[in-house]
Amino acid sequence: MPARPAARPGRRRFPRVLAAGLTAALVAACGSGGPSGAPGRVAGGTATVALQPGEQFNWIFPLVSGAYDTGANIGYAQYLMWRPLYWFGAPGHVGVNFAESLAGPATVTTTGTHTTATVTLKPYRWSDGQPVTSRDVKFWFNLLKAEKTNWWGYSPGQFPDNASAFTILSASRFSLTFTGHYAAAWLYNELGQLIPIPQHAWDKTTPHGRAGGYDLTPAGARQVYAFLTAQNNNRAAYATSPLWQVVDGPWRLAGYTPATGDAAFTRNPRYSGPASGSLRTLRVVSFTSDTAEFDALLSDSGISYGYLPFNDAAQVSRVTAAGYAVQPWPAWGITFLSLNYANPATGPIVKQLYVRQAMQELINQ
Repeated sequence: MPARPAARPGRRRFPRVLAAGLTAALVAACGSGGPSGAPGRVAGGTATVALQPGEQFNWIFPLVSGAYDTGANIGYAQYLMWRPLYWFGAPGHVGVNFAESLAGPATVTTTGTHTTATVTLKPYRWSDGQPVTSRDVKFWFNLLKAEKTNWWGYSPGQFPDNASAFTILSASRFSLTFTGHYAAAWLYNELGQLIPIPQHAWDKTTPHGRAGGYDLTPAGARQVYAFLTAQNNNRAAYATSPLWQVVDGPWRLAGYTPATGDAAFTRNPRYSGPASGSLRTLRVVSFTSDTAEFDALLSDSGISYGYLPFNDAAQVSRVTAAGYAVQPWPAWGITFLSLNYANPATGPIVKQLYVRQAMQELINQ
């Protein structure tokens, strides 16, 4: 099974996942001595991941709107099926993980008031056998440019507003030019937001229409976006629509329950990237409350990887007795406090430097 998705840099934020890092512990099935609900490693077996309450996979199109910016939709669904251009994080490390990325290191040059990144794609293929090309990257970029205000990561003046040109140099090479000077290391914050999507299968405006170059004009790109979001809203067809079966990630969707967002993924046999582990099926399930998830851990329900709610931390022995290992859940990112200096009651207090210094001393760094 590929490494667990890492948080993306820059403006990327998964507030619920981040909060979990501060309030919960991970539990994972271990050993063969536990109950059948907590199995040991099984070749070709199934792993079931428990999401937190409020996390539900309910947006499949990998151009996510702000209302659906969740870890369930991005880290536990989209990234399993459609890889971003650059992958971030590895066990014990931060930064770009080139081994897991769809492209090698970018060549970055600065001329005058512009910075250009030239990218060479690795020889990945879509699950229908077609190669992943520069055109697939530009397809996503064109849709983003046309509908940027509907994208969860958009801030005016930032990406894609700061990108002045996208040039296809060959099927496997392209360049992206930005306004301003960017250091190569920080430019990956922008390049990592690109997600190749299958232009040959998705660049259409009707379900049975032929794919064409609709995205090459802003009006056409908006029509394609409208079509794909309409298909996205048809959740009953997530696991059966031919559109969503064209993937370049290690997993493809095999089953989906619209009412709950529960999903089952199977291996993509055409996955071109590095893959390890022996899992055949990955299940991602949602819960309505911490209590429901905790009860599932203890009820032999087959959860392989879940979490121990903070309120149940004193019952860790019950979880380990059920055959699970319990480990801390570090946050994938940073957290912070927002002090309201304008509050009439507490504002004058936090405006005092010594008070803020005392508060800082109380925070475990």
